[in-house]
Amino acid sequence: MKKLPTIFLAIALVAFVIGFLETLRPGAWALGFPVGAVCLGLSFVTKVFQKEAARFDEEERQRHKHAERSGAA
Repeated sequence: MKKLPTIFLAIALVAFVIGFLETLRPGAWALGFPVGAVCLGLSFVTKVFQKEAARFDEEERQRHKHAERSGAA
């Protein structure tokens, strides 16, 4: 999960560059801007929720440990 925002950001930058360079010629490369925008959004979302996901995983791990101890007693 740590590398996912960086991967999305790299894809977004490459897609924006391709979209910018190919604006004069119509074609399939014109999808660079929309793909770049989507990947940039995904990069921001994964970056924002990265700490929340780690916190949730830790809470679930503790809850699971507590349930095992309560059930075993």
